[in-house]
Amino acid sequence: MKYLEIAIHTTDYGVEILTELLEKRGIGSTWVESDSVTAEMLEKKNPYDWDYIDDSLLNKEGSETILKFYLDEKPENEPFLSALKIDLMKLKSDEMYGELGVGIELGRLYLEKKVIDDEVWQQNWAEHFQEVQLTGSLSVKSKLAFPGSLPDDHTIILDPGMAFGTGTHETTSLCAILMEKYGCKGKTVLDIGCGSGILSIAAARMGSRHVVGVDIDPIAVEVAKDNTIMNECGPWVEILEGDLTKGLKIKANLVVANLVAEAIVFLAAHIRPNLSKDGIFISSGILLEKKDDVVSALTMSGFEIIEISEKGDWCAVAAK
Repeated sequence: MKYLEIAIHTTDYGVEILTELLEKRGIGSTWVESDSVTAEMLEKKNPYDWDYIDDSLLNKEGSETILKFYLDEKPENEPFLSALKIDLMKLKSDEMYGELGVGIELGRLYLEKKVIDDEVWQQNWAEHFQEVQLTGSLSVKSKLAFPGSLPDDHTIILDPGMAFGTGTHETTSLCAILMEKYGCKGKTVLDIGCGSGILSIAAARMGSRHVVGVDIDPIAVEVAKDNTIMNECGPWVEILEGDLTKGLKIKANLVVANLVAEAIVFLAAHIRPNLSKDGIFISSGILLEKKDDVVSALTMSGFEIIEISEKGDWCAVAAK
């Protein structure tokens, strides 16, 4: 099977804007090649950084920041890429005319496409995603980098699929840390936008008696199902295809949603029927600049904000 490796040439600041743009278009997993990101990893400034860095990244001083993601090589993905190129042109125009703010630079915003086969794609994942510490008690290992590894109470083995989370992003660790803090043991957990299933599996590892993961993308649903089976938590975790909470009858003690700010603002007004009395709603995937929008939407929907946790340019909000 062949895949498309998509690389967008940008700046460190541009990564934030492009990540949000891609998430809105359904691309939930990317990786970044950047001098500053590499330096932070080497200095271990961040306790959730990767434990492995490709040697090729150590010799990129002065290079552009590159944001990468992958797609199946299918004809139906070509309109997506054409629309993305138009989005990039609009962003470049906004930058040139100062619409994004004074001094904001997004780089070339050049989109590069390369066809690679399955073996090369798997090797890339094995090289770039080794192991990450998700919370104080949970780590995530790549199935590709650690073949034959067995899951245990403190480990999640993950096959991320083509476009879904691995736990390396701040938003995932923020969400998982709050889940651990407010507790999953003996509770029913609803994971909205479950992607690879990493938070659903984490909830099971934390002692949840029943987890329901929901995603609108059928490929994500299959990836998540496979990952729950691989992590031997199938009896506790149910993965469903659905659009946010539409049609869901479940009442959960804990609802988690690692999405984007706009989706969380929508959920704030609709999630109550799925949340038990005294239940907690943990939302993540929120850029700091949009924190107030989310807090306002939650407050207007009758939620009490109990904690806001920040990491890098992102935050997660716990409310009840």
